[in-house]
Amino acid sequence: MIKTKKPLHGLRIAGAVLLALLGVLLQATALYFLWNWLMPAKLSLPPLSPAEAGGLFVLSKILFGRIKLRYPPVVEKSVWRLRLDRRIGEMTEAEREQFRQEMAERLKRLGK
Repeated sequence: MIKTKKPLHGLRIAGAVLLALLGVLLQATALYFLWNWLMPAKLSLPPLSPAEAGGLFVLSKILFGRIKLRYPPVVEKSVWRLRLDRRIGEMTEAEREQFRQEMAERLKRLGK
C-alpha cells in the first residue's frame, strides 16, 4: 500500500516555520527594548540596533540553548526509561521478581 501525503501537510510546516519566526522576532524585540533601556544607563554600553538585538538573541540561543523556567523543575524521562517502565508494568509479579534478581546478579558481576 502506498502512503499519500496529507493535503495540509505543507501548510502545517509553513505555519510552524512562520510561528517560529514570529516567536524569534518577538523575543528579539523584547531583548532590543530591555537592552536599550537598561544597559546604556547602568553599564555605559552602547545601544543596539534591532538587527544587532536579533543577532544577539540567536547567538544566545546557539550558545546556551533553550532555557526552561519551570518550578518545580520537571525531570523528563528518556525514551528507553519510558519503554522499560511500560514493559515492567506489563510483567506479572513473578516475572518482576525474576527480573530484579537477574539485574542484581549482573550488577554484582560488574562490581557495583
